[in-house]
Formats: sequence, C-alpha cells, structure tokens
Amino acid sequence: MDTIEVVRVIRYKENIKQLIGFYIDTPRQNTTLTDTYTINISGWTSNISNPVIAVWFTHDKVNPEVLMTTQPILPRPDVLKIHRTVETENCGFSVIFSVLGLPHDIELNIQLILADHTRILAGTIYLRRLTTISCTYQPTMNPLMVTSLGRSGSTWLMRLLAEHPEIIIHRIYPYEAYHIKYWIRNIFRILSEPINYLSANSFDKLFNLNIDWANHHLYHNPELQPWFNHTYIQQAADFCCQAIDSVYTQLAKNQAEYHNNQPHYFAEKFGPSHVNLLLNELCPNTREIILVRDFRDMLCSSIAFSQKIGVSDFGLENTSNEAEIVAATQHRAQSLLTYWQQRKNQAYLLHYEDLVLKPVETLSKLLIYLGLTADNITIETLLARAAKNQTETQTHATTSSPANSIGRWQRDLPQTLQTACQQQLQTELTAFGYTI
Repeated sequence: MDTIEVVRVIRYKENIKQLIGFYIDTPRQNTTLTDTYTINISGWTSNISNPVIAVWFTHDKVNPEVLMTTQPILPRPDVLKIHRTVETENCGFSVIFSVLGLPHDIELNIQLILADHTRILAGTIYLRRLTTISCTYQPTMNPLMVTSLGRSGSTWLMRLLAEHPEIIIHRIYPYEAYHIKYWIRNIFRILSEPINYLSANSFDKLFNLNIDWANHHLYHNPELQPWFNHTYIQQAADFCCQAIDSVYTQLAKNQAEYHNNQPHYFAEKFGPSHVNLLLNELCPNTREIILVRDFRDMLCSSIAFSQKIGVSDFGLENTSNEAEIVAATQHRAQSLLTYWQQRKNQAYLLHYEDLVLKPVETLSKLLIYLGLTADNITIETLLARAAKNQTETQTHATTSSPANSIGRWQRDLPQTLQTACQQQLQTELTAFGYTI
C-alpha cells in the first residue's frame, strides 16, 4: 500500500550561498514509499568560519516547534573527495522521520543552525500522506483536549468540566495531569520513531563494545523492516490507547460519587503541539476545545502570577525589557493562531471572555458540541459546585473577580507596552475577533 509521496524537494540556493555546501541526497522528488510511516532524510552540509552545529526539521504551518534535530557529523568521504574546501569528511546527516500526527500535505522545512546561532532555511521537502493510522482498540471513553496558552482560563474551564457528570478529570488543582501526554509523547513517540530502534542502550558492556561491527540492530534486518514500519507501530498505538483508557477507567471508579456510571470523556490540558495532532490521528473520536483569551490580558495575568509565586514563567523567563516581553507574547500568540488555522474545522473555539460574562449560554453551546447533557439545571449545578472551592480561586486569581480580568491591559500595562502590543499582536488579535 502506498503511504507517502515525495512531491517536491527544494534547496534554497540564495540562502545557502554563504556556506561551502548543502545537499539533500534523500528523499528523491517524485517517489512514493510503501507500507511505512517514516521517511529517511539524508544529506550533507559544511562551513568553515561559522560551522553548522545542528540541522532542524520543522513544520511551521502546524506549529513552529522543532519536530526533530540532528548534527552533521556522519562520515562522507565522497564529499571530501569532490569538494576540496570541505575541512572534514564528517559532514553528513541522516534521520528517519515519522510523519505520524502530521497533516495530509506536509511542508517540512530544513533549518541549519550555525555556531553563532544564525538560522538558515536551507531547504523544504513537500510530502503527501496517502494513509493514516488509528487505534483498533475501542475505548470506553474518548479524549477531550483543552488546548490553550498559559493564563488563558484553562484552570477555570477544567474546574467547570470536572463537575459535569459525563467528563472525567484528574481532580487535583491546577488540573495539570499528563496521563494522555505521557503515553502519546513519552511512550508512543519513542516506540514508534525508528531512530529509537537504532539506539542500543545496554548495560552489557561487551554488547556496547561490539555493536559497531556487529550491526545487528533489529531495524537493520531487511526481513523485519516491513514489520517495524507498519505492524509494530499499529500494535504500539493500540497498547498506548488501551493504557490511557485504563487509567481513566480507574479514575472514573475512584470518582464514582461525581459521575454517571459511564462517562463519555476524559479531559486534559494541552498546549498547541504536534502531540495534539498525533492524538487526533490515533483516536479519531477525540474532541478538542481551543480556549483563547485577549493576549494583552493574558500578558497582564502572566506578569502578575509570576510576581505572585516569585517565579517568572509563561515565556517571560528570558525577557529583560518591553521589546522582549512583547516578542515572547507574540510568539506564543502566533503559535496558537497557527495551530487554530490547522484545526479550525475539527475543534471548538471558546473565548475566555464569553465563559466569564455569559457562562450559561457559553457552556450550553460547548456541551451541545460535545454531545453532552446541556440543560440549565446541569449547567447551574456545575457552576455552583465549581465556585465552592475558594482556596483554588484565591490561589490562581490575580484580580478581584473574573470580570475585572477582562480588559485589564488598559489599566495594568504602561502606555509604551500597550502601544507595542497593539502593533505587534494586531494579526493574532484580529484573527481571533479582538478589537485593536
């Protein structure tokens, strides 16, 4: 079965003219891969005065996070023989890249990181996925992702959802349980990335000493490669989905006093990430709420909460002036917008301001989207129960009331910072329906 099509491979000659060289050997343009979720990307790059120290692979249209990184340190005597200006033959790179969790059309950018931290967009590989993977295991409940940026109201939303009889949430403030992320990011991504098959981490010293010449990695066996590339990954996906379902089934039993006999969802917080897309692929019945807040108010809350707990966080930890603060906020806002543009046809967009100012109406629409009980009695009950825990509210809040947190940027931010936010966050604010 055809699974990946290599549509186009581009090398940006203008960008790399300052280097000795950069080439992509594989994959080849206009080729098709069969029965695999991975693709081998190899090539070489070299420079002298400002050497290339890393090669990054990103998919900026999904999220600006780095999906994979490697170093150009593999032996390439063929390059040294042809290019006399290359100082060493150890200039090659090779990665086995998984397309799981990425969209139908993939624009994979290759960035070179130089010793002085300069980034060069050196090439782009355009791929088309011809098939996807999903768990064959049938869960008793479905995942519900609450995707947002920090200080956007996700803790309050999780507190509300936790009181609905058909949703399971790990009821420990600030509702930052990572059961789904543990199995999807820490287990499945590791198990399913072929590069991890090639790592021989053993306490057997003799094995470690002999591995270079023995070269008996399982993945190197051509008879087993089709099994590793397809069947094994399907089995790993089923195992992880079953483990997630099992832990939340146990939580449902522990929380029986709060819920129906058979809840429909288990919910966790997420940031905009490739892990979210991977979960959606593995579990097609996943539902997602993308929670957004005026980024200017989000910035105020981030500053105030960092001061309250005495630890700078929310992307502000490496900032020292207003320009850096706004740049960090814009980067976070842009990442959420990029993610929303990718997910807008599948996810539910929820504005924090609506949740605060029109809670009954807003929750009613949200619960209808989720296919859950959404009558006024249910909504009023969960609002009343959620409001009871004043300790959590006082710990988390940075204003006297939720209503006072809306539009606070006009009071809390100095005029210079307001102006900078207006200018640099215009695209992101407008896209989410906020006025400038």
